[in-house]
Amino acid sequence: MHRRWFVSSPWERWELVDRAHATDHDRIIALPAREAGVALLHGLGDSIGGQDKLAELRVGLLGHLIPRSLAPGHYGSALIRLVESQRLLVIRHGHHHRLDRRASDTVGAEEVSGERTRSDEPEAHACTIASETEYQWPTNRSRTRIAVGETLSLSISPDPASWSISTGTGRLRPANGSHMRVRFIAGETRGHVTIIARCATGCESAIDLAIVEPESWTMRRVPGSSLVHKARRPSCGWLGRMFLHPTDVNFGHVETRELDSQYIGTGSFSHGSGEYHGHYPLPDRASEWYPITRYNDGWGSTDTSEDMIYSGDAGEEFTGSGPPFREGSGYFPITIQWRLRRGPGRIHNLPVKRQSDRISSDGKCTIEKGDHVESTRYDDPSGRFGPHAP
Repeated sequence: MHRRWFVSSPWERWELVDRAHATDHDRIIALPAREAGVALLHGLGDSIGGQDKLAELRVGLLGHLIPRSLAPGHYGSALIRLVESQRLLVIRHGHHHRLDRRASDTVGAEEVSGERTRSDEPEAHACTIASETEYQWPTNRSRTRIAVGETLSLSISPDPASWSISTGTGRLRPANGSHMRVRFIAGETRGHVTIIARCATGCESAIDLAIVEPESWTMRRVPGSSLVHKARRPSCGWLGRMFLHPTDVNFGHVETRELDSQYIGTGSFSHGSGEYHGHYPLPDRASEWYPITRYNDGWGSTDTSEDMIYSGDAGEEFTGSGPPFREGSGYFPITIQWRLRRGPGRIHNLPVKRQSDRISSDGKCTIEKGDHVESTRYDDPSGRFGPHAP
């Protein structure tokens, strides 16, 4: 059966070689690939009512092209692979459609017709890349979404390969030669990375990675720790630990510190306005750096430091000696900074969050930091978290 196929303009002409499983209504528009460039695939068929659907695919020269988004009604999970520099292999619903570039001139938008033929060129050997994260947590060690600075072990089978980074930044170790296994070390900025492995036998494979920076932070009360309180006074506190987000990667190559800030108070707490939170030393007015060394599957990456979060006792001269107490509230604007431990690298600020406290007339004291809240009442028994608590 004679079928017609359309080619985009003004790109070079491509001819469909294997039409065994195609339909009369399919239209394929193929653009020649460029290293670290973009290829566009249009599909037109009965199931989508004649409306063009577009899938944008990231491409490395001779690498895998995987759709980033496919509109409903499109060909589904299409996979395109460059088998060699002049050929595209299109796989749709398990059927193979091979597009060979014709040696003829560049054309405008026109029809290209032909009969079913067979290619005599040998196919490249199949090869695959496997990845494993350096850290055991999170438990999915084959994940391709990793943290800045994180290390992956990459391996290829069945043959050794030369490895290169076609898109994005990072380092490969060893950087040269042909190897069955290499290490990839992510850089310090978010983004996408494509790594290509090319074997001497002609096989080729690629892996796409998403590099993630710390985006936010939260606090959690240290398990088993007591609430802090001075009996008969509206005061409150707790022992906390900070966690970096997102939680699906391990920030084990990151360290963090807290910038100092000044209190902003109202009511019976207004006298504390301007007081420094941590009294950290100049010139940075920042705490020491704390390396991330732990991971919690639900809470994220953390360090070994503990934060004493306490309202203090404003004093009877400001709050009164008993209920009804004079109400007051206030907060410190808290900035957490991060950087890669190796370096030292560039310093980044995370979004500001508040450490806030307030007392109500009935003697309830509430204190919050990093989205975690605790409270006590003035008549609760005293509790302490260490020698620095009153």
